[in-house]
Amino acid sequence: MLNKKNRIGNKQVIENLYRKGQLFKNQYLVFKYETTNDPSQFAVSVSKKIDKKAVKRNRIRRQIQEAIRINLTKLEKNFIVLIIARPPCQKATFDDLNQGIQTFFNTLSTNAK
Repeated sequence: MLNKKNRIGNKQVIENLYRKGQLFKNQYLVFKYETTNDPSQFAVSVSKKIDKKAVKRNRIRRQIQEAIRINLTKLEKNFIVLIIARPPCQKATFDDLNQGIQTFFNTLSTNAK
Protein backbone atom coordinates (compact mmCIF):
# COMPACT_ATOMS: atom_id res chain seq x y z
CA MET A 1 0.00 0.00 0.00
CA LEU A 2 1.16 3.51 -0.75
CA ASN A 3 1.97 5.91 2.06
CA LYS A 4 -0.77 8.38 2.85
CA LYS A 5 1.38 11.27 1.60
CA ASN A 6 1.59 9.53 -1.80
CA ARG A 7 -2.16 9.07 -2.26
CA ILE A 8 -4.54 11.61 -3.75
CA GLY A 9 -7.29 12.25 -1.26
CA ASN A 10 -9.16 15.11 -2.89
CA LYS A 11 -11.82 14.42 -5.53
CA GLN A 12 -11.37 17.88 -7.08
CA VAL A 13 -7.69 17.17 -7.74
CA ILE A 14 -8.66 14.00 -9.60
CA GLU A 15 -11.35 15.79 -11.65
CA ASN A 16 -8.93 18.60 -12.54
CA LEU A 17 -6.26 16.08 -13.49
CA TYR A 18 -8.72 14.14 -15.63
CA ARG A 19 -9.65 17.28 -17.56
CA LYS A 20 -6.28 19.05 -17.86
CA GLY A 21 -3.60 16.41 -17.32
CA GLN A 22 -1.16 15.16 -19.91
CA LEU A 23 -1.78 11.67 -21.30
CA PHE A 24 0.42 8.56 -21.56
CA LYS A 25 -0.88 5.12 -22.59
CA ASN A 26 0.48 1.63 -22.72
CA GLN A 27 -1.11 -1.75 -23.34
CA TYR A 28 -2.54 -2.15 -19.83
CA LEU A 29 -2.79 1.33 -18.31
CA VAL A 30 -3.67 4.95 -19.07
CA PHE A 31 -1.82 7.68 -17.15
CA LYS A 32 -3.06 11.27 -16.67
CA TYR A 33 -0.41 13.42 -14.98
CA GLU A 34 0.91 16.89 -14.24
CA THR A 35 3.87 18.25 -12.30
CA THR A 36 3.61 19.53 -8.73
CA ASN A 37 5.78 21.00 -6.00
CA ASP A 38 4.37 18.66 -3.35
CA PRO A 39 5.44 15.01 -2.97
CA SER A 40 4.31 12.75 -5.80
CA GLN A 41 0.73 11.54 -5.42
CA PHE A 42 -1.15 8.75 -7.17
CA ALA A 43 -4.71 7.48 -7.60
CA VAL A 44 -5.66 4.18 -9.24
CA SER A 45 -9.00 3.57 -10.96
CA VAL A 46 -10.24 0.13 -12.00
CA SER A 47 -13.76 0.26 -13.43
CA LYS A 48 -16.42 -2.41 -13.65
CA LYS A 49 -15.62 -2.73 -17.35
CA ILE A 50 -12.47 -4.55 -16.26
CA ASP A 51 -14.29 -7.11 -14.12
CA LYS A 52 -17.67 -7.20 -12.41
CA LYS A 53 -16.23 -8.75 -9.24
CA ALA A 54 -14.83 -6.32 -6.68
CA VAL A 55 -12.30 -8.91 -5.50
CA LYS A 56 -10.62 -9.01 -8.91
CA ARG A 57 -10.73 -5.22 -9.34
CA ASN A 58 -9.17 -4.73 -5.90
CA ARG A 59 -6.42 -7.23 -6.71
CA ILE A 60 -5.52 -5.29 -9.86
CA ARG A 61 -5.57 -2.04 -7.87
CA ARG A 62 -3.28 -3.47 -5.18
CA GLN A 63 -0.84 -4.80 -7.80
CA ILE A 64 -0.64 -1.40 -9.49
CA GLN A 65 -0.12 0.35 -6.14
CA GLU A 66 2.65 -2.10 -5.22
CA ALA A 67 4.38 -1.48 -8.55
CA ILE A 68 4.19 2.27 -7.86
CA ARG A 69 5.61 1.81 -4.36
CA ILE A 70 8.53 -0.25 -5.64
CA ASN A 71 9.43 2.21 -8.43
CA LEU A 72 8.68 5.48 -6.63
CA THR A 73 12.35 6.23 -5.95
CA LYS A 74 13.03 6.33 -9.72
CA LEU A 75 11.00 9.52 -10.15
CA GLU A 76 13.25 12.57 -10.28
CA LYS A 77 10.50 15.22 -10.15
CA ASN A 78 7.17 15.31 -8.32
CA PHE A 79 3.97 14.50 -10.19
CA ILE A 80 0.27 14.00 -9.55
CA VAL A 81 -0.79 10.87 -11.46
CA LEU A 82 -4.14 9.23 -12.14
CA ILE A 83 -3.79 5.64 -13.36
CA ILE A 84 -6.73 4.07 -15.18
CA ALA A 85 -6.71 0.34 -15.88
CA ARG A 86 -7.58 -0.88 -19.37
CA PRO A 87 -9.44 -4.17 -20.07
CA PRO A 88 -6.33 -6.17 -21.11
CA CYS A 89 -4.97 -5.79 -17.55
CA GLN A 90 -7.35 -8.60 -16.50
CA LYS A 91 -4.90 -11.09 -17.97
CA ALA A 92 -1.76 -9.15 -17.06
CA THR A 93 0.70 -10.47 -14.50
CA PHE A 94 2.31 -8.34 -11.83
CA ASP A 95 5.49 -8.25 -13.91
CA ASP A 96 3.54 -6.82 -16.88
CA LEU A 97 2.02 -4.08 -14.73
CA ASN A 98 5.36 -3.37 -13.05
CA GLN A 99 7.03 -3.06 -16.46
CA GLY A 100 4.32 -0.61 -17.58
CA ILE A 101 4.87 1.54 -14.47
CA GLN A 102 8.66 1.47 -14.99
CA THR A 103 8.25 2.55 -18.61
CA PHE A 104 6.00 5.42 -17.57
CA PHE A 105 8.41 6.58 -14.83
CA ASN A 106 11.34 6.40 -17.29
CA THR A 107 9.35 8.51 -19.76
CA LEU A 108 8.61 11.08 -17.06
CA SER A 109 12.28 11.21 -16.06
CA THR A 110 13.47 11.75 -19.62
CA ASN A 111 10.79 14.41 -20.29
CA ALA A 112 11.63 16.21 -17.03
CA LYS A 113 15.22 16.86 -18.07
